[in-house]
Amino acid sequence: MGLKVYWTETSINKLEDIFDYCKTSAGIDVAPKIVDSIIDTTIALENQPRTG
Repeated sequence: MGLKVYWTETSINKLEDIFDYCKTSAGIDVAPKIVDSIIDTTIALENQPRTG
C-alpha cells in the first residue's frame, strides 16, 4: 500500500522559493526542470514509500 502525499501551503511556498533561487543561480531554463524533478520524486513516494 502506498502513502498519500499532501502538499501544504508551506511546502508549495518553499517550492516556489526553490524555483526563484534556481532561476537566479542556474537559469530560467533549468529552474522548472529542478522543480519538476522534486515534484516527480514526491509523487513517486506515494507508490514506492520505501525509496525515500
